[in-house]
Amino acid sequence: FCLNRHNGFTNAVFLDFTIKKVGLKQLWLLKWHRQYDTRYAITNPVDWDYGTGWMEKFKDYDSPPD
Repeated sequence: FCLNRHNGFTNAVFLDFTIKKVGLKQLWLLKWHRQYDTRYAITNPVDWDYGTGWMEKFKDYDSPPD
């Protein structure tokens, strides 16, 4: 699930113990497991207008966080 608790961002903790500020739409670009294919997250993004459209106003991303 995805909630807007920090003005379009969330904090993510990674296995190397780094903490990064990640945009909500950027969550779809992270490699969540070995077989997760991020190519389609970039070329076929989720329709942010569908449903309530609450994520439409947030920044779009082309790559995961550094």
